[in-house]
Amino acid sequence: MFEMISDGAAVDYGDNEHLVVFFSAAKAMQRNVFSYHDYSQTLPHTKLFLREHDEMYFYLSGIPGLTQNYIETAEFIRYFAKKIGAKRVSCVGGSSGGFGAALIGHTAGVTDIHVTSTVTFLDRDISAKYGYGERWEGAADNVNAMIQREGLDKSLMDLRPLIKANERGVKLMRIHSTLNDKHDLLHSEHVEVAPHVRPRHYAFGKHDTLVVLLMRAGIISEELTTPVDELLSRQYDDDVDLSYKRMKELRKNRA
Repeated sequence: MFEMISDGAAVDYGDNEHLVVFFSAAKAMQRNVFSYHDYSQTLPHTKLFLREHDEMYFYLSGIPGLTQNYIETAEFIRYFAKKIGAKRVSCVGGSSGGFGAALIGHTAGVTDIHVTSTVTFLDRDISAKYGYGERWEGAADNVNAMIQREGLDKSLMDLRPLIKANERGVKLMRIHSTLNDKHDLLHSEHVEVAPHVRPRHYAFGKHDTLVVLLMRAGIISEELTTPVDELLSRQYDDDVDLSYKRMKELRKNRA
C-alpha cells in the first residue's frame, strides 16, 4: 500500500525484513514524482521513497516535511527500519540521488548501497585536480550557500572521507557507471578507496539513461534480491561486465 508520509517521502509496505530506500534524482519534487517508483513495483520489500527540495541540495538539507538535514534523515531511516523490524536496509539512488544514498546510507550505517551515474563530490578544487570541470554549472554555488546558511561542515562536499571512515559499517557500495561518461567514471574512481566499494562498468548508456536501462533489465532489482554476501563474492570478467546485447536479452527474458 503506497502512502505519502510528507511532501518529500512516501512508503510502500511489503516484506518488512528488507527495507529499500530510494533517493530520487534532481527535480523530482518539481514533477511531483518519485524516481524508481514505476520500476520497483515488482520488488517484494518495503520501499521508502525520498525526494529533496526544488533546489538541488544533494540531500544535505533534509526531506521536505520530514527532516531538516541529512543527519535527521539518517536518524529517520534508522528509526523506521527498527519500527518495522528490518534486518537488511538498502539505499538506492542515481546522479544527485546517488550522492544522497551514499551520504545518508553511510551516516545511517545501512547494509548496502547501490548507486548509478553517481556524484561523489561537489568541490570545484577536486574537479580541477582531476582536470575536469563541473557537471552542473552553479550546483556547487547553491550547495555552498546552503552549507554556510545552515552551518554545516564544508567537508561534506566530498564523500570520500565519509565512505572511507565507514567502510566497516556498510557491507557493500555498488557503483554502476557507463564508460561513455568521463565524469561518471571520475566520480566512481574517486571513492574506490574502501574495500566495500565495488564498481560495475558498462559499454552503453549515458549519465541520464543508464539507471533506466539497468532498472528495465532488472539489474538493480536482482542485486536487491540477492544476499549481500553473495554479491560480495561475485567476480566480473573484464572492465565491461555487461554488454548492451546481454542487457537486452535480460530485459526480454523478464517480459
